[in-house]
Amino acid sequence: MLPASHYLETDRWLSRPAVGIVRPFVTLNFRPGAMQEGVASQLADYLNGVDDESGDGWRAFETDDLFELVTQPLQATGGRPLAPADGCAGCKCPGDDCGTRKKYKAAVTLVRQMARRGGTVLAMPGACRGTRDFGHGFHVWYECSLEHRLHRTAKWHQWQPGQAVEWLEAATARQEDWVKSVFGAHSEGCGLFCHLTVNIDLFGDIPVVQIVGDTVLEWAASRSRQTRHSPDFRSEAAPASGGDIRVLPFPQPKQSRLV
Repeated sequence: MLPASHYLETDRWLSRPAVGIVRPFVTLNFRPGAMQEGVASQLADYLNGVDDESGDGWRAFETDDLFELVTQPLQATGGRPLAPADGCAGCKCPGDDCGTRKKYKAAVTLVRQMARRGGTVLAMPGACRGTRDFGHGFHVWYECSLEHRLHRTAKWHQWQPGQAVEWLEAATARQEDWVKSVFGAHSEGCGLFCHLTVNIDLFGDIPVVQIVGDTVLEWAASRSRQTRHSPDFRSEAAPASGGDIRVLPFPQPKQSRLV
């Protein structure tokens, strides 16, 4: 459970007028078992360490964080929760997972609001699809074989192989249900919406956080060079009216990285 201070700080951040610089944002997308919990925070920490122009700093949000936030009466979302905390009663939703399905749909809405602010790393199934119309987003797909996902899941939770199989099947089915509930039963795989695909199986014990972080910086710098004289990647980053909004050309790497 997130501490109350996290709710308040996130609410203040989302409620502040969107003026000044709009920073890029990153989405991390992967199947259950491919990446361990906390990968968004690891990438945000790395970017905070190498980005001279981070302003308020990079923030990280994962699926569980977002599912909690949508049940809170945030001022940024009109002072009411976007989804019920304990599912709903008396509805006619298909299946027996109405509660998390509603939270997922609400989380997509919240992710879009966070993406408009920029400076965020968002790790949630389908986050790349939900924000694909934003021009200042960089999307990552982590690929991993079923064999390795089973091995990693068993290792992380200290489970027997059979337990890992059972959990992975259930988690995969649930995530597919969430994504289909918003994006449709026949929509393409998330990897097609991503700028970068990382095959974790080929990296072994080599950490990929730095590789992804450096790629984000290089991508943003390249966009800046292309659009310096005719910038055109604000997309929906700017509000419909009000505020002096500029898109940050690119996150500046710290000078120490260039030595």
